[in-house]
Amino acid sequence: MNKFSDKVVAQTRMPFLNIKHQQGKQVFIGETEFINPDDEKDIVKLRIYLASPKFTDKLTEDYAQHGDTFVSDLKTYV
Repeated sequence: MNKFSDKVVAQTRMPFLNIKHQQGKQVFIGETEFINPDDEKDIVKLRIYLASPKFTDKLTEDYAQHGDTFVSDLKTYV
């Protein structure tokens, strides 16, 4: 799939990652399969998720002084 990821991005005009790179709990939108008509065993499944932010430890470092639940509340809100 890595070989064709540029083509997928060009067609969908959206970021594209392998599912193993998924972080957090993105909202699932739907999925679709593409089957190569010349080779029935060649199948690509695309899963669509809403974009979500990636939080790093820097967030906790910068905002921990605002209270015990501030960072978790902020992540929930975003």
